[in-house]
Amino acid sequence: MPINKDEKLAVQKRIERSAKFQRAFSGTDGEYALGMIDDFTNYKGNTFDPDPYLNAYKAGQRSMAVFIHNVLEQDVEKAIKILDTEVK
Repeated sequence: MPINKDEKLAVQKRIERSAKFQRAFSGTDGEYALGMIDDFTNYKGNTFDPDPYLNAYKAGQRSMAVFIHNVLEQDVEKAIKILDTEVK
């Protein structure tokens, strides 16, 4: 289904964000920084805590790492090709 110009602009902004994140986290410094974020937020671990406030805090920390990884996993080149074919 074709998308309108406003939707295209929103998608273009997300594509641009992904490309910037990918550049920022590439190379040894970027990989190191992402590793530190993963460790600090317990990205690959369990954030559960019986204290509901601490549990919410830990889940919030981890959600930031999840967001970063989701943005980094976007295939920018493929998204651009799809976007260009679906614009009205």
